[in-house]
Amino acid sequence: MQQQHYNEDILPCVPDITRSAVRLTRGSALADDLVLETLARAWQARASFRPWTNARAWSHRILFNTYINHYRKKKREREAM
Repeated sequence: MQQQHYNEDILPCVPDITRSAVRLTRGSALADDLVLETLARAWQARASFRPWTNARAWSHRILFNTYINHYRKKKREREAM
């Protein structure tokens, strides 16, 4: 995916991603970090995005996987203590 396709497909999904991140994190400041990390991961994985793919669903899957990774990391850190 080129820069133009990324801008056309993924960036319009940012408000939806932000709402989902706020809901997942229950309104915490982590929501902004989660959105930024999601956009960064989407940019890194842009080669795997296909034009016929639903950009909203693709970006939300990245968001949810990123959230789960953070949740598991925090859980491991609590167990280690």
